[in-house]
Amino acid sequence: MKGWRVVGASVEGSRHRAAGLGCGDAHGWVQAEGWLGLAVADGAGSAQLGARGARLAIQAALGVLEEDLSEPLGNGEGLLQGAMEAARRRLEAEALEHQCPLPEFATTLLLALLTPHGLTTAQIGDGAIVARQEGVWRRLGEAHKGEHANETLFLSTCDSLRHLSLHTEPASGLEALVLLTDGLEPLAFDLGRAQPHPPFFEALYRFIHRDQEPILLQAQLRGELCSQAIEARTDDDKTLLIAVPY
Repeated sequence: MKGWRVVGASVEGSRHRAAGLGCGDAHGWVQAEGWLGLAVADGAGSAQLGARGARLAIQAALGVLEEDLSEPLGNGEGLLQGAMEAARRRLEAEALEHQCPLPEFATTLLLALLTPHGLTTAQIGDGAIVARQEGVWRRLGEAHKGEHANETLFLSTCDSLRHLSLHTEPASGLEALVLLTDGLEPLAFDLGRAQPHPPFFEALYRFIHRDQEPILLQAQLRGELCSQAIEARTDDDKTLLIAVPY
C-alpha cells in the first residue's frame, strides 16, 4: 500500500439554506507516506458560532496529527485523545479572545488515524465512522446521543472529553473508511438497528474507484449531496469523507 485516495465534501442542507445559516459542517485530512488522518465536524445550528467551531476544531486536531505524522508514531488512542484536547483548547481560546460563551462554538468532532500499525478512531457527538473489510461494512465506535430526539454531545460541553469514544483495531484488510455527519444518517443507516445500509456504501465505494482525478470526484460528490434525490430525504447539512488504499 503506497497511500490513500481521499475524497470529501461538505454541503449546506435545505433547512439551513432557507434560514440563511450557511453550512455548519467541516472536514479535512492530512497524510504522509503510509499514514492518514481524517476529520469531520458538525457545528450546532443552534449555536451562533457553531460553523466556526467546526472549522477551528478540524484545524486544531489535524494540526496535531500532522505534527505527529512527521515523528515516530506512538499510541494511536493517545494521539487522537491529544488531538481532541487540542481542538477543545482551541475553542476555549477563541471564546476567551472574543469574550463569547464557549457553547456558542458547539460542534461535534470525529477523527480517524490510519497507519501501517493499525486503525484508531475517536468521536464526540453524533455522526458515524464506517469501515469496509472483506466486502462487509461495519460501524466503528459509538455516537453519543442525548436523552431527547436530535440531542447530542458537543466538544464544547463541560465534560465532553469524559465521553470520548475511542476504538482501535488492526488496519490489515481495510478496503475503505468513511466518516459522515448525522445529516446523511437517514440514507446511510437502517435507523431502527443503527446498522450501515450496504447499497449506500457500495455505491460510494464504486464512486471513489472511478478512473478520474480526486478533484473531479470531489466536485461530483458535492453535486450528488446537493441533488434533489438526497435533499428529499434529509434537509440537514451533510458531510461525507471517504478514503481507500491504493
